[in-house]
Amino acid sequence: MKIVNYKDIEPAKTAPGVGAMPPGVAMRPVFGEKDGASIAMRVVEDEPSNELPHGIHSHPWEHYVYVIDGRGIIITEKEEVEVGRGDCVFIPASEPHTIGPRAGSEPFLFIDCITKS
Repeated sequence: MKIVNYKDIEPAKTAPGVGAMPPGVAMRPVFGEKDGASIAMRVVEDEPSNELPHGIHSHPWEHYVYVIDGRGIIITEKEEVEVGRGDCVFIPASEPHTIGPRAGSEPFLFIDCITKS
C-alpha cells in the first residue's frame, strides 16, 4: 500500500500525450508504473483562465476525469461541455479532446487517470 498527499508531490514538467506543462498548470503524478499500478493517477490544478492549456490532442489510452473543485471545460470533436465539482468524465482511447479551466476566481482541480503511466 502507498498513501501520499498530492500536495507533497512535485508537479511534473511534461505529461504523456501532451508534452510540456504550460504556465498555470500543476500536474502531480500520484501513482503509476513505478508503484506497480496498472493505471496512472494524477491530480491536476489549472489556474482560472479563458485559455486552454493544451490544444486538441489524442492518445491511444483511455482517460478518466473526476472534478474536485472549480469549473472547467472538456472539448471533443463532437461537443463542448462545462464540468464542475463532482462530475465524472470518460474519454475513450484515441478520441481527440482537451481539458481546461474556465475563467473565474477558483482553480480547476481534478483527478485524472489514464491507462498508461
